Amino acid sequence: LVQGNFNDSLKMGPSLAANGNLYFSERVEGDAFRFYRAIYSDGAYEIPELLPDAINAFPSSGHIYVAPDESYVIFDAQPGFPASYEAFLYISEQNPDGSWTPASLLPESINASGTDYLGYVSPDQNYLFFARDGDLWWVNASEFLPNKQYEGTIAYCYQPLTGNYTHQIYSIQADGSENYKMIDAPIGLNHHSWAPDGLKLAAVGYFPGANETWSIHTFNADGTGLTRLTNTTGVWDSEPFWSPDGTRIVWTRIYPNQNMRNDVWKMNSNGEDQYFLGLE
Repeated sequence: LVQGNFNDSLKMGPSLAANGNLYFSERVEGDAFRFYRAIYSDGAYEIPELLPDAINAFPSSGHIYVAPDESYVIFDAQPGFPASYEAFLYISEQNPDGSWTPASLLPESINASGTDYLGYVSPDQNYLFFARDGDLWWVNASEFLPNKQYEGTIAYCYQPLTGNYTHQIYSIQADGSENYKMIDAPIGLNHHSWAPDGLKLAAVGYFPGANETWSIHTFNADGTGLTRLTNTTGVWDSEPFWSPDGTRIVWTRIYPNQNMRNDVWKMNSNGEDQYFLGLE
């Protein structure tokens, strides 16, 4: 559990470093968000600390991704907030002394529309995925990280424009070949995340109806073994993110009937030991 009043305000977008340190954003005033880090030490989280001005340099920020070794963070921010809600992607690198470099804008090829957000780097550090205008985009990490090699499988979410409009997870090779549906799921799946070993994915499953529910699922990369991990009626479980060792998953739980309140939750990768990162 995280020490202090962790769940007394809206939080979202958890990201875990290899050592267990937790990065997230928190609403601080009005609709403005700031980035925080909770250090993981001796089996517990310390009181979250506000990340420095080098990262929190904007009127409002959104979602943050931390590299497994904490060598850099990628995040979206709104430099014109509140007059403008345009979002752009930035990077800040951690120096050997623990300080951070001033945030710099990612290349124009990435920040092309003013609606670029939700940046996430694949576990092999080869690809950056991000959202733009409601679609999922990706680029080679060479756009902002030098000396990378690129090969492997990319997973993406596809929503048909006809029929039942159900989201599904597809895969494609980095050269554009072998484009196919990864899993024939009886439910809609989106907001997916690769396990570090590349053998599993976590995704959000959508159950429509009077008790509309989003829940966290996992499945094997070959499309087998779809398993529901969370099953709480009346909440929206979203944004699953694997720990670097693949043993845990953190996610955001949204309460649509409580003014869209958000909590950050954590569980073992098999769905056991679910708990919210709240008061200690």
